[in-house]
Amino acid sequence: MDADEQMGTYLDYFPGWLKNINTIHAISIVCCIIAIILAARSFKKHLLSVRVLMLLTVVVSIFIILFDIYQMV
Repeated sequence: MDADEQMGTYLDYFPGWLKNINTIHAISIVCCIIAIILAARSFKKHLLSVRVLMLLTVVVSIFIILFDIYQMV
């Protein structure tokens, strides 16, 4: 098998709508927004470790969103 056949065989496992890269970026943005919303609710906890982890979650999610938007444009 050459590289094109291998790529075609691999992509055949996924649904047709998932083969578009913009769809994957949109799903990633939605997941990051959900992660930010859930992390924002956890900022009210009194444990410092939970707050720090949620802050890191929000920061990483923002970077992923910016990367996705950059790739879509």
